[in-house]
Amino acid sequence: MSKTINPKNIKFFEAEKETLKRLQGLKINCFCISESNDFKPTKKAPLIHTAGGSYSCPDIIAYQNNKPFFVEVKYRDKTIIYNGAEELAINKSNYLKYLEIEKQTGAPVWLAFYHPNQSGNPSDAIIYIFLINEYSREWDGVNSKTGQKITNTTASIMYDLRTAKRLILPLKNVIKTFI
Repeated sequence: MSKTINPKNIKFFEAEKETLKRLQGLKINCFCISESNDFKPTKKAPLIHTAGGSYSCPDIIAYQNNKPFFVEVKYRDKTIIYNGAEELAINKSNYLKYLEIEKQTGAPVWLAFYHPNQSGNPSDAIIYIFLINEYSREWDGVNSKTGQKITNTTASIMYDLRTAKRLILPLKNVIKTFI
C-alpha cells in the first residue's frame, strides 16, 4: 500500500524548496534539513544537542562569510491586519524555542514567511524574512474589542511587514546579502 503525502506537507516543502533556492541564488551556502529525505515527511525532525538541552533543528542550516545561521520556514497564505499594519505570526512557544537555539548555538535564527502568489508558481511567491528577535508585539489571542479568546495558542509573536526584508533572487550579476 503506498503512502500519500498530506497536502499541507506538500505546501511546506514547496516553501522550503523556494526559500532554499533563493538563499543559494544569493550565494549563501545552505542545506535544507528535509533535503536529506528528498523533501518527504519524517517521523521526527533532527535534534540539535546543546549544553542547555536538545531542540528540533530549524529547516535550513546556512553559512555566509564564515558565519553560521539558521532559517525556519513558515508557510502563510494570509496576513493579519492590526491597527492598519499587515503582520505575520508564530506561536510563542516556537518563538521561545528558536530563541533558545540562538542562545545555545550562538548562531542567529531567521524566520522566513513564505506567502504564495495566486498564480500558484513558487517563484512568484513573496518570502518575508525577519531575525527571530525583531518582532513587533506579542498577542495573547484575545479579541481586544470583545474580550473573547479567538485562538487556542497561549500567545503569538507578531511580525510587522513594514519592517520585513524580502528574500528575492538577485538580478543577473548582482550578489547581495541580507545578513
